Amino acid sequence: WSDYAGADSYSGISQDVPGADGIGDTAHTTSGATDNYPLMKPAMNGKIYHPPIRINNDTEFDAAHGVSAGDGSPGDPWVIEDYYIDGGGEGYCIYVGNTTESFIIRNCSVYNASGPYVYPYYMNSGIIFNYLLNGTASDNSAYNNSYGIYLVNYAQANTVSCNDASNNSVDGIAVLSGLSNEICWNTVRDNGDSGIAIRSSYNNDV
Repeated sequence: WSDYAGADSYSGISQDVPGADGIGDTAHTTSGATDNYPLMKPAMNGKIYHPPIRINNDTEFDAAHGVSAGDGSPGDPWVIEDYYIDGGGEGYCIYVGNTTESFIIRNCSVYNASGPYVYPYYMNSGIIFNYLLNGTASDNSAYNNSYGIYLVNYAQANTVSCNDASNNSVDGIAVLSGLSNEICWNTVRDNGDSGIAIRSSYNNDV
């Protein structure tokens, strides 16, 4: 089911043992019929193929938007992880904007973001942080986009660490009008313009 928004947390041994068994744990209803055991999308190297994710306020941190864990607090941030996301035609792979709750995007492969270019929402970027606080992007791979990871429009107090942002046509990692962000331990190579670009920004730590 390409539009299935449930989670797979059951190991096949016990509901108390974490791990996935490839079968969704929430029934899926469509066209009046219910599938009590929906098969999840195929996984590769521990990641699941997922459509582009767009979160544009704090209330959208939920399973329907690819969130798998957390409560949004600094000690237990919302978690988006373990996805392959092809952004072809969408202009982004993962977009998060206008939020203040804590979240982390980790271990995702985001690529091929292309399509409409409308600032600041559709920037042909693997990961976009727009006008938000308290976000983290860590251990992701962003490639074949215009921008690998883009912090824009007063994105503040975010962390971009241990990512590989390479082979993008413009910048690997870009900050435009950003404040007090930390960018560390990333790999940036073979991008068309800059590896890391900081523009019209203040107090960022690279």
